[in-house]
Amino acid sequence: MAENRTWVDRLPSYASTLITIGSLIFSIGVIYSDVSKLKTDVKELSEASNKWESMSTRMNLMQIEVDRAEQTQGKLDVKLDAINSSLGMIQIGVARLEEKMAERDKRKQ
Repeated sequence: MAENRTWVDRLPSYASTLITIGSLIFSIGVIYSDVSKLKTDVKELSEASNKWESMSTRMNLMQIEVDRAEQTQGKLDVKLDAINSSLGMIQIGVARLEEKMAERDKRKQ
């Protein structure tokens, strides 16, 4: 009976050890789950960051294209103004020629 008593006396110690081991295993599982979630979050953030960097690069390229288009538009506006001025001068010249031709026709009559 003393042997049974010794085994029974040790039972709380064994149970405590098993509970401690179970708690450690559970804690490791929780930590592993948290680390896995953190890895997933970091991966998602990294992908989002890469996406934003890509979009930022595209935006910079588009801004460069817009700047070039504005410069080209400015040059085109200057050339169109020059053409408009030339057309105005041609119209004045044509009007003068028409006047001279009308005067000649009057003289010939």
